[in-house]
Amino acid sequence: MKKIIQGENVCLPEYKGGSIVNIPCSLLELFGVKPAFPPLKKEIFSIEKYKGISKVVLFLFDSLGYNRLIESGCLKEFDVKSVTSVFPSTTVAAFTSFYTGVTPSVHGMVGYRLLLKEFGLTANMIKLSPVGFKQRDKLLQIGFNPRKFLPVKTIFEILGKKEIKSFAFTRMEYYKSGLSTLMLKGAEVIPYINIVDLFINVKKILDKERKNVFVTAYIDDFDTAAHYYGTRTEEEKASTEIYLKIMKDIFLDGSMKNTLILLGSDHGQMQSPSTSKVDIGKYRWFLKGLTMPPTGEFRASYLYLRNGMEQGFLEKLNEEFSNRFIILKSDKAITLELFGDKKVSSRLKERIGDVIMVSKGTNFLSYPYDEFELRARHGGLNENEMRVPFVVLKP
Repeated sequence: MKKIIQGENVCLPEYKGGSIVNIPCSLLELFGVKPAFPPLKKEIFSIEKYKGISKVVLFLFDSLGYNRLIESGCLKEFDVKSVTSVFPSTTVAAFTSFYTGVTPSVHGMVGYRLLLKEFGLTANMIKLSPVGFKQRDKLLQIGFNPRKFLPVKTIFEILGKKEIKSFAFTRMEYYKSGLSTLMLKGAEVIPYINIVDLFINVKKILDKERKNVFVTAYIDDFDTAAHYYGTRTEEEKASTEIYLKIMKDIFLDGSMKNTLILLGSDHGQMQSPSTSKVDIGKYRWFLKGLTMPPTGEFRASYLYLRNGMEQGFLEKLNEEFSNRFIILKSDKAITLELFGDKKVSSRLKERIGDVIMVSKGTNFLSYPYDEFELRARHGGLNENEMRVPFVVLKP
């Protein structure tokens, strides 16, 4: 849904039938399970049309934006539908919604870096380690239990109660990681090395299984290519074309019966030129007004304000940065239903701070974390990062 907020054209999440949250809800309904949220609107995906299907494959391509896919022409022979990501439009929030069928307001995974008040630290939610640690899964050493962290069940657990098998493919480097344990509970997790063994082994499962089965596969090459090289580059374009061509060659040859093959994505990307960087380390008043460094995303940052300085800080923030960022009090973001329902948990409120800065254009907020510069980013409400494809590839 398009809207103008503080002078910026934005694309809001369409949680009531037009977002990635509604994709797993449609699949649950297809398997005879009542989901927590509505399925996709009929004009996007008609469940009745696929009743009787026993095998479902959902390929999830990290960072394959709708506009970028249409520009590439890679799937022009298919009816490519447009749905929205969640807010923030980032991997942690989006894939948790894919794997649970609920909005960020419910699952609470609302950013790459989050204040986990219960552990007294800011965590990198991809690595599940305190910010600044290069090693993964350090939180597990201080009592973090990935099997109990989410307040809801995964769709794999829900399907398991109906005796429907689930398989989840992920890269070898993420296999048995804390994040995989957290997100993929209830599925048989299968590691893969590259595109070749991924597609071959997905097909082997489909050939082998005779009863109802759900298979999902996470593919992150496009995200890595866009972050490293930028969007609309030869590297990014070739990654997209090669993966989709091989996928079509293997899965659309007509040999598989009673199988539904779908393609989705979590978010798109925005170019991230160095001229768009706003380094808050250069603004002493900014740092003095915060109790801790910003969390969340570079394009959707959560600020925790120092007591007694809120009013003056907000006035200065709007004066200096309203031309480059949408500046929202967190309660206003909840009212706008950016995260989902207006009713949110106290835990979610802890994680989104007092103020949210959402990027206008290509701008992004920077704090000197120990990371390399990216040439493309995501997390905000621009159409290029919020609009993602949903495609029925077969039947």
